[in-house]
Amino acid sequence: MATSSHNYEREDPRWNGGRVSNGERDSSRNSGDNLTDSTTRYDHPEEYSATFRIPVDSLALPADGVLLVTCRLHVRTPAPTEAVVVISVPGKEEKEVWQGYPVFPQVRAFDVWSPVTVHALIEAGQMSPGAALTVYLWNLNRDDIYIDDWEIILAAIQSPTSVVE
Repeated sequence: MATSSHNYEREDPRWNGGRVSNGERDSSRNSGDNLTDSTTRYDHPEEYSATFRIPVDSLALPADGVLLVTCRLHVRTPAPTEAVVVISVPGKEEKEVWQGYPVFPQVRAFDVWSPVTVHALIEAGQMSPGAALTVYLWNLNRDDIYIDDWEIILAAIQSPTSVVE
């Protein structure tokens, strides 16, 4: 249905916000890492990362379908974090469909880039017509965290309850 990636090297109209850095980092950290390379750009969110937005109507999701949202990104943090990848969309009857997935269980080691993958399922019937799907990282404790190389894949799948045997 749709894919988007954001490596912070150039602007993307479906992404906005974030606190993009140019590889500069506090000198108390290991200077041998790629965060000190001034040609590398990444998001160093204070509370919210750059946000991906796409109108759900543009996805042509069948009324009985399910939207599979896959997010891949790289995270770097020097300590445990409670940051979450958030996938949300306005729902029917003024209820927000909001799903938060912690990144820390996927962090392999501190102060190195770790791949994080999140999968979410949202039924088409839950989403309000004309709504926009949003995906972002919420750094609720304002931890020292860096993110890069977002990839978002949106796919329609058939609802398991709509299959008749």
